[in-house]
Amino acid sequence: MIAHPLVKHALNVASAINTDNYARFFKLYRKASSFEVSAALMSQLLPKVRKKALSRIGAAYRPGVPVGLIQEQLVFGTEEDCVTFLEEEGQKVQDSQVLLGGGRVEPRASRVGMAEQVQKKKKKKSKRDKKEKVRKAESRKKKKIA
Repeated sequence: MIAHPLVKHALNVASAINTDNYARFFKLYRKASSFEVSAALMSQLLPKVRKKALSRIGAAYRPGVPVGLIQEQLVFGTEEDCVTFLEEEGQKVQDSQVLLGGGRVEPRASRVGMAEQVQKKKKKKSKRDKKEKVRKAESRKKKKIA
């Protein structure tokens, strides 16, 4: 039963979704036309997978990427369909370039920004730890008194 091509395809699709491997999902989607049922089911998953993939592409290619690349990666039939999807997702398209995240590089996207955020988190954690120690000490004192 597992040797049947349709079953293999379905298992590969499930694996691609479970591992968030959008490149593999779209590769399988291109092959799905030979399996009617699989193509129909994958079409239902397509919008969700495209959104996740766009998020990953945005993280990798910030601040911008050619529309053609996204069209190819996310398996859109036409550039117009791709642009419509991108605009629905709040992305700006200008001169065949997608300005991911509005075209700005957020501070957390830079190494300096990331280092600063790590330091802030460490300070917050340190403050929380100190407050927790004080609470525990006060709790012990109350127990001794009682």
